[in-house]
Amino acid sequence: KLDQISYIKKKVYASPYSYPKSKFNSNTEKFNFENPILIVHAPSFPIFKGTQLVRAAIKKLELQGYNFEYIELINKPNEEVVTILSRSHIVLNQFYGHGNGIGLLGVEAMANMNCLMMSINDDYDNENININDVIFNTKYWEIDEKLKFLLDNPHEIKKMALAGYDFTLNNFEHEKAKIKYRKIFKNLN
Repeated sequence: KLDQISYIKKKVYASPYSYPKSKFNSNTEKFNFENPILIVHAPSFPIFKGTQLVRAAIKKLELQGYNFEYIELINKPNEEVVTILSRSHIVLNQFYGHGNGIGLLGVEAMANMNCLMMSINDDYDNENININDVIFNTKYWEIDEKLKFLLDNPHEIKKMALAGYDFTLNNFEHEKAKIKYRKIFKNLN
């Protein structure tokens, strides 16, 4: 809504992702935490996504003795990323953006029952939800602090993952996305 405001005079609508229901994975078994908590970062653009800060936070937590597994996926096929998301607990998305978009990785992470950590504006354009209830909103200077909180409170990981899953199912699943698109097209007149 800000990028081309100088010449766009009508209301601007966000285009919701449309994610197939067959790709949703509600695996709550991973939250028995028999294995270490799995943290994933899969940046498409490492500098923009804050990868250097993610690595520093991960190293700091390792030095403090936290037990977790960290996987960084760069230039990997989507199929491989989604397979890992199906067993991960926390996904670190992007930390330098100031927009209202969740992005495809964010949708895939929540559709695979992960706690999504990223930086997003509090005024996310969705009439049904406070975005901070479904995304662990994290600014770039908070990564290690908020990740430490989640590692100390694994029940919060599951709580955010469940809320994110429901949000994604209710907003980005194909049929729900079609409803949103119909509303947008209906209001274009």
